[in-house]
Amino acid sequence: MSTEEITQVAATDYDKIMAELAEPFPAELLRENTAKRLTYVPIAEVIARLNRVLGVQNWSTEIVRTWREPDHPDWVISQVRLSIRIGTQSIVREGIGGQQVKFRKSGDVVDLGDEFKGAYSDALKKAAQSLGVGLELARTDEALAYAEGAYETPAEPSPEAKLYATLKGHIDSMPAEAKTKLKTWWSSAYPDQGAPSTTSSLESLNAAIVEAVKISTPGMESVDPETGEVVNG
Repeated sequence: MSTEEITQVAATDYDKIMAELAEPFPAELLRENTAKRLTYVPIAEVIARLNRVLGVQNWSTEIVRTWREPDHPDWVISQVRLSIRIGTQSIVREGIGGQQVKFRKSGDVVDLGDEFKGAYSDALKKAAQSLGVGLELARTDEALAYAEGAYETPAEPSPEAKLYATLKGHIDSMPAEAKTKLKTWWSSAYPDQGAPSTTSSLESLNAAIVEAVKISTPGMESVDPETGEVVNG
């Protein structure tokens, strides 16, 4: 068999396998999330599809990272890398998924381990969708969401939110010592406002931005916490 004929056979096998991966799942394997009005396929069926079509030895996953955002601790987020091999070809896809943390009435987490597993499963399904596995369900859910207006134009951030975002950008770039100085200044200038946030006053956020720049660049202007006036540093 010539090299060209081998290449043609390999291409045929590749197309056949990709088509098998993308086959719609039978209705009896699907589940419904009535709260979100979504149809989904269990992770066990996704794994079974990968095993059947590719072979157990021809695919693997890697958890790139799993985390909880400080501003949204009620969610666990996972990034998963899916690697598959079809003949001599290697394909890598990544997916990001999330799982909402469930709490008891006492405020304790029910089972954080389950939420991490749920986030991993969701991320793996997202990665597999990029290979066609269950992609028809994602298309259906997105179409339904658009039809029902679930994807709306984001609301314009408030002036306070915009200023806070600017301030946070300054704070994130500051070394620890500078952050401590800014925190001390804020506590002295605005003892009744708590930590800076989107609910802080425009005046205080503006002053904090000026102070952050001043601390980061000695010699710049500062804000006198007694008078609220801008003064030379």
